Amino acid sequence: MAVITISRESGSGGREIAALLSEKLNYKIFTKTVMMELAARLEAGLSAQEQAAAPNILDELIDRIAPTGRQEKTQTPAIDFEKPLTIRQVRDLVMAAYQHDNMIIIGRGSQVILADKTDVLHVRVIAPVEKRVAVRAAREGLSLKEAQKKLADADKAHVDFVKNFFDVDNRDPLLYDLVINTEKISITAAADLILLALEKISKPE
Repeated sequence: MAVITISRESGSGGREIAALLSEKLNYKIFTKTVMMELAARLEAGLSAQEQAAAPNILDELIDRIAPTGRQEKTQTPAIDFEKPLTIRQVRDLVMAAYQHDNMIIIGRGSQVILADKTDVLHVRVIAPVEKRVAVRAAREGLSLKEAQKKLADADKAHVDFVKNFFDVDNRDPLLYDLVINTEKISITAAADLILLALEKISKPE
């Protein structure tokens, strides 16, 4: 089946939609956290021979990603989440996830990296800022003012990442096959729409 990429505004329900799709499709979820873990494992004391075999090691690590997006229990090296990945690392990791099929890739410019792949469904999940602020405030126990500040920072980080790495605005609707506004469309309905679109991509008329 096709791979799904999901770009989402913070608090729009994109992660919840991905979790529901993972359950329905038995897809694995490829997140920023998973990407950082994989990069850390690949860098952690690999010999020259192991470095040459890195793609195969990466395949094995991706195979161990649980459907929820968490890796199975293994010895994990300390991960510095402040250390930025290179554009080559991001591209290699996204391409490795794509090649495994049956994967939901969240963010990381995957809609740009895989733009020319006909078997990938690119989805953007959005919602009005007022709703997203309320969601974040409730989820994290914040005041509306605090939630609004965190939301603005998260949105900026998403935009800046794609802009800095790929010189593209991730808010451009032409990057996506499907844009879903969760103000009126529920998480369940959004997942159903994606499933329908996925079927059309997997079996073109």
